[in-house]
Formats: sequence, C-alpha cells, structure tokens
Amino acid sequence: MTAPITKISFFHHEDNDVVVFGEHQMTGQMAMPESIPEETYREFLKGRLANRILFDQGDEGVSLVESDVAPGTHVLAHKHNKGQLILIIEGSMRQGGRVLNPGDGYFTPAGKAYGFIAGPEGCRYVEFRQGSVRTVTTDVTERNPARLVHEP
Repeated sequence: MTAPITKISFFHHEDNDVVVFGEHQMTGQMAMPESIPEETYREFLKGRLANRILFDQGDEGVSLVESDVAPGTHVLAHKHNKGQLILIIEGSMRQGGRVLNPGDGYFTPAGKAYGFIAGPEGCRYVEFRQGSVRTVTTDVTERNPARLVHEP
C-alpha cells in the first residue's frame, strides 16, 4: 500500500510514456468472453488506442490517464472494477445515440458496462479514477465477434 501524497505534486505530459494497447498492458488483468479471444481483441485495437498515465498516486490516491483513439475505433462494451470520470478534450465519441464533444464527459460507476465509437476525427480524453490505474481490471462484456468492426 502506498501512502497518499500530502503535498502539491506536478506532472509534465512529455515525461510520461505512451502505452499502446495490444503492445503493452497499462492496467491490471483483462477478462474476455470465450467467443472473443484476448489476442483477437488486442490485435483489433492495436495501434488504435494509446494511453499515457499522467499521474498515479497508487491505490490510496488518484490517477489521471490521457487516451488517444483513432477515428472510427470501436471499443467493445466492457466494465472495470473502479469508477471513472471522463472528459473529452479533442474530437468526439459516440455512445449509443449520444455524441460527446470537447468539454463533454461522463461518469461510469465500477461494474457498469459501457463501450464507444471514436468520431470521424478520433477522440482524445482524460480519465480520472480513485486509486491506481495499474490495479484497474477490465471485463469485456460484448460476446458477439461480429461487433469487431471499426467505422470508416
């Protein structure tokens, strides 16, 4: 267990490495349905989703991650063990019939499934969580392999 940081802490965007989905694991474990093997999903998103851990205080603190998603990328429905607060910075994303643009965002409670499709210009957002991003688990809830399709 890491002690919480009790002083002002700074971070610089450029000092943090980019973690490309499918090449490296940023979070804890990922669970997939039998109908969609993990390697298939990693290949599906490889090079289309990149994350940068901007700040991570450990499980007793908070974390902030920046994500860049390529245009038309379909992130299948999934859920996490920790809630998250998302703020769209650039581009857009669609969740069902709702389009989110810069300045828009959403909160997803722990255990609630969600998915999205990045807009035609892609999407960049920041993700705030209580606790470390490195202990976040992902459970992909989509079971239909036909959904492994990106929009043009």
